[in-house]
Amino acid sequence: MEPDTVDLKTARKTYSTIGIALTVLSVVTTVLQLLWFSIPGENSWMVSTSWGYWLGSFLPQYLVAMPLALLILKRIPGDAPAQQKLPGKAFFTIIPICLFMMYAGNLLGNLLSMLFSGGNAENPVMGYAMDNNPIKVVVMVILAPLFEELVCRKMVIDRTRQHGERSAVFLSALLFALMHQNLFQFFYAFGLGYLFAYIYLRTGRLHYTVLLHGFINLLGGVVAPFILSALDLDALMNMDAAMDPELLLTILPGLLVYLLYAFALMGLSVAGLVLLLVKRQNARWQEAPQPLPKEQRFKTVYLNVGMVVFILLCLASCVLALI
Repeated sequence: MEPDTVDLKTARKTYSTIGIALTVLSVVTTVLQLLWFSIPGENSWMVSTSWGYWLGSFLPQYLVAMPLALLILKRIPGDAPAQQKLPGKAFFTIIPICLFMMYAGNLLGNLLSMLFSGGNAENPVMGYAMDNNPIKVVVMVILAPLFEELVCRKMVIDRTRQHGERSAVFLSALLFALMHQNLFQFFYAFGLGYLFAYIYLRTGRLHYTVLLHGFINLLGGVVAPFILSALDLDALMNMDAAMDPELLLTILPGLLVYLLYAFALMGLSVAGLVLLLVKRQNARWQEAPQPLPKEQRFKTVYLNVGMVVFILLCLASCVLALI
């Protein structure tokens, strides 16, 4: 069956609209966050408390900006992939691959951020991750996976896969990485975004990627900080042979838990790398019904008003985060 002839003008408008939607998401979120933290004054609970910090950071994004972006994206006709079940064995095989993506990408992002900033950049996620406010679980494990997968996976894939599955998956991963607007998170967000996009493309079921996304956020944003908080870092730094045995006994339990956790994740991450190298050979890509001409592909997808504005905005944010 011959592929349909693609209307490049319509395709370019589709990609531009996606870029505009994500630009609206970023700008509205930033503006409302600035208003939240600047108008009440520094003594207001909205600024000075943990609850104010979380609500001001994420209510604008998930209650206002995300719905606006979704309204814009829904104006573009979409075609969801055919639904297929993901076997339980395959699902649990994916988890080590996710862990490898997360930790390898995190290491690369941290190294490059430190290199480009002369060691002065601070990971913006640390402030959220180390906070013990219970709302952290709701935001990081439920709201973020649900909304981000809906926007970056379903909305993007459904509206672009007809022009090529590979380019749709790559675009989904790139937009997801850029949305984080910092170099610390860029690489692991891209790797995980690529994996999640492929899973959604092959299954047509968003709940698989939402569950994986939530699990990764739970490990990195909730479990890891909880284990780190149990460590007495000051005592560890000053530990020597003359240390009081009773003090040593108070340090050891937290240290042992941390080491077990670290070695377990290290082993799973190594297994994830092996699985990735083996399983990638089984990746399958279906022929696009309306493929973009090779010589027009980059121009159509990326060189349009919406995409250019969004990409430049995110790159500017990444640079500012390093200063």
